[in-house]
Amino acid sequence: EGRVFDGVDSVEVSWSLSDATLGRLEANSGVLYKKNKQEGDILAQPSKPYQLLLVNKKTGKLDIKASLPKTGFLSSSPESLVKLDLVEDARIEPKQIELFHHRSVASGGKAVQGSGYFILESKPQGVGKIESEIVKASYHSNNQSINIVPMEPGTTELVLKDLCLSALAPGSSSVTVKGVVQVVLDIL
Repeated sequence: EGRVFDGVDSVEVSWSLSDATLGRLEANSGVLYKKNKQEGDILAQPSKPYQLLLVNKKTGKLDIKASLPKTGFLSSSPESLVKLDLVEDARIEPKQIELFHHRSVASGGKAVQGSGYFILESKPQGVGKIESEIVKASYHSNNQSINIVPMEPGTTELVLKDLCLSALAPGSSSVTVKGVVQVVLDIL
């Protein structure tokens, strides 16, 4: 009703965070644009508007709300909400696990932080251990547990890769399976 909409530039978007200790927004109002125009260009390619969240390296739940101005005296302000769960990079606890090589022995670890969607890999360590399987390890997403069953003596590294979030490094744990080298019986 008598209003002109030229583009997203002409709309005043108000942004708010539920917890300012977890992060801040690049722009408190309006939107940001990627600059596509190069030096000497006469025309610039249009880009999509966006908002940038700068996190404070803390974990927690954060709600981001975008609101448009009221359209009338009695009307409410149109708004949209995004709920985020800020987490650290995934890791495996404990960092070192030692097992005795026996079929009845099993151990466990836990995947901590991350998205909860992981792939678990085993990387044997040492010479001649490329083809052998030192442990069988499996990840259970329902309780974020890692089950480890020893297969043969040796050392391997379990690597936990997050399927949804990028990380500086994947979570890892060193697993050592110890076996019996020698049995000496003294008969008296």
